Amino acid sequence: MSKLIQDGIYAWRRLRRSPGFTVAALLTLALGIGANALIFSVVNAVFLRPLSYANADRLVWVTEFFPKFNRWMVPAPDYAAWKRQSVLFERLEAMTGSFGENVAVSGSPAERAQVGHVTPGFFAMVGMLPRIGAGFVEDEGAAERPAVLVSDGFWRGYLHADPAITGKTVTLNAKAYSVVGVMPRGYVDLDGPDVALWVADAVLPGTVLRGKNPRSVRLIGRLKSGVTLEQARIELERVARSLDAQYPAPWGAYHSAAAVR
Repeated sequence: MSKLIQDGIYAWRRLRRSPGFTVAALLTLALGIGANALIFSVVNAVFLRPLSYANADRLVWVTEFFPKFNRWMVPAPDYAAWKRQSVLFERLEAMTGSFGENVAVSGSPAERAQVGHVTPGFFAMVGMLPRIGAGFVEDEGAAERPAVLVSDGFWRGYLHADPAITGKTVTLNAKAYSVVGVMPRGYVDLDGPDVALWVADAVLPGTVLRGKNPRSVRLIGRLKSGVTLEQARIELERVARSLDAQYPAPWGAYHSAAAVR
């Protein structure tokens, strides 16, 4: 121990005599430690730590590649057919991109916020139910007005952590919505942490009608226990090919060239 102390004193003296070298060494150590900590944080979040969803190992991203457009997408009619005909998925739910919308509540100035668009059963499928309120119901058409879910951060900030927020009205782009719940604090939308509200209108009944430019969605499904990715892909491919002739030109040709992944 005494030799270790002597070595430490000697090193400190040498460092004091060479301040330039000392600063360079400290900066190098700081950058090296910081970079390693950052890399570990990313690896831990992406590869090591499981998703904060129930049975995340059975959640899959479902899509189709359209060579004509060189992009991945799922036309809403395909989603409707898959949801209706699939026997290998427990659930298939859809979402579209999040968009900035004007938000207002009584007694507060309007604010711009990111709004996510999902199907009513999306949060039930991933096992992330609201900690306040009942959330979306499967038959949203039965409600008196459209429903909206809010994030914990938006509730604590813009809505002032109102404990009686459920049932109150939030206006999105001049349309009234009824608040049906507050999501857990740890929930982060797939489009990122900025998404503050969600509405259940990703696929509306009128949008699944086949037209010249069908609406596209993004899908997440929960496989039944024991089902492989390849089995699921073959099933959805079969359903997709049965729809080729039902799309009007030129979408019929575009659709027949698409491949399920």
